[in-house]
Amino acid sequence: MYLDIVKAFKSPWNKDGGAARMFLGGLVSIIPILNFITCGYLVEYLSRFINGDENLGNIFQHGGKSFVTGFKYIVGVILLAIPFIIMEIIFYLIFAKSSSFLYSMLGNILSLLYSLMIILMTINFAKTNKILSMVDFQSACNLINSKDKAINFAILFLMTTVTQIVFAIPICIIAFIVGLISALFIKSAMLVVILLIIIAFIAVLMLAFAMAVTMFNMMGQFARNSISNLN
Repeated sequence: MYLDIVKAFKSPWNKDGGAARMFLGGLVSIIPILNFITCGYLVEYLSRFINGDENLGNIFQHGGKSFVTGFKYIVGVILLAIPFIIMEIIFYLIFAKSSSFLYSMLGNILSLLYSLMIILMTINFAKTNKILSMVDFQSACNLINSKDKAINFAILFLMTTVTQIVFAIPICIIAFIVGLISALFIKSAMLVVILLIIIAFIAVLMLAFAMAVTMFNMMGQFARNSISNLN
């Protein structure tokens, strides 16, 4: 299998990454407007990866450029979402009352298609840094225009889903433990509870951003392999 899963999961913790950088990325990602920077940073990481540079780099090294890249990417994501939203509305108007099961099934299919397309279009955008590349379906099809590429993409999609589950498990465990301890000791040991909440907050942000880096690393591996086969 072309996809190096171990390499992807190690990538957030490499010497140019680490827990501190993952926490910083996670923190900035929850701040409105500023989160364009981390969004752009991830896309730029994917772009560098495709071209052979696998270093994570400093999140704020090109802050202004990353902000613009992130803004353009979000606009592209919105453009990509529009036809799916329109189809969702049409399905709702036609099937929501007459056949809720069919409406639910069609909604799930749309959601799956959008999840697939967002990966391909993100790779497109990383190659060109152009908003319209987020709706360039022809270029997207070129990434999966053979049986091997389609299989590799299916593996990528499956592994990005697995990655989300793998990172969600410790996040949920941390949230459960903090909630349980807070309920038991909020009155008798408030300072300890507050400290625990802060530590948990840091850990969750760190894991959330590490999850994003892991998935973008996987996307980079797929994109590099697929694009090289175009040449």
